[in-house]
Amino acid sequence: MGKLKYNTEDYQNAAITAEKELLKIPVITLRQSTKHMTVRRGIRGTVLVGAEDVSGAEMAPYVKNRKSDVNLDLNLRPLTTYFSSVNADFDPNEAMNTLLDHQANKAMDGELASTPTAKEVLALIAKGVLRNAPFAVWRGVRNPKGNTTMDIADGFDTITKKDIESGEVSIENGNYFELDEPITKENAYEVITGLVSLLDDTLREKKCYLYCSKAISDAYNTSYKNNSKGIAYNGKFEQTVVEGSNGNLIICPQTGKRDSEFMHISVAENLLVGVDQESDEENVRVKDYQPDTLTFMMRMFLGFQFRTVHKTFFFAVKLKSTSHDGEVEP
Repeated sequence: MGKLKYNTEDYQNAAITAEKELLKIPVITLRQSTKHMTVRRGIRGTVLVGAEDVSGAEMAPYVKNRKSDVNLDLNLRPLTTYFSSVNADFDPNEAMNTLLDHQANKAMDGELASTPTAKEVLALIAKGVLRNAPFAVWRGVRNPKGNTTMDIADGFDTITKKDIESGEVSIENGNYFELDEPITKENAYEVITGLVSLLDDTLREKKCYLYCSKAISDAYNTSYKNNSKGIAYNGKFEQTVVEGSNGNLIICPQTGKRDSEFMHISVAENLLVGVDQESDEENVRVKDYQPDTLTFMMRMFLGFQFRTVHKTFFFAVKLKSTSHDGEVEP
């Protein structure tokens, strides 16, 4: 197949006409990490979020003229999305040849091949701009002068550290626990099932996720198998639910939790991922600043926050690290 060439206008027009589609692509690539979280669209800058806690008004046996005061405590937290950008130089001919090779492979496999377009080249670039977001979701640290996705916003682990420092997350508040031993393939079953009894009763009644590293998830499966010899569990030992949780605590291994200091237990509605996807402040452009090279430019908003860290919605577990052989690195 011969080499195809597109002039600059093809790319510039594709960036404008397909702008909304291109802006959606990075958010779509986040789905593997955020499918058990809640994506909030239309967020630019800071909005206040929180879980309603209404007290004071309570139904009781009828007594004439009885009244009570309502205490509406929202305990609001800031969900801030930060304006972020990428300016990526690319060789359009090289990008086109990559797509041509892909189409040739499809044809060899008997699939219908088509001529790649400028829009497909831009989509290929857009797909990679948040490739490190699975780690930023958890361990990002806001640095306005930074050069990577990890610098855009504080991730959930970073937010947790700050909440521990402020005292909002603590053993006294019933939303925090520190392990005194590392999680291993030998003890993962005992440690993780033991966490269930530490949760607030209201949280235990909700469908929750245990956000952890894949290594910890694997350790739990191995440990479960060793503790359940001769017992078939749905025909397999790969567990997705923590035993003893009445089916409410689902193990949710996350790529970005590798080397994390924490595990988190919460409901999907509590982990907020803020994006815009609606305003004209987000855009995609293509410029030709130098010969034979084009510059892909994308502007987006991104941020993270827990809706609440109240014990009825949230529980954080500080892991005990180790470097010993045969034990799980948190």
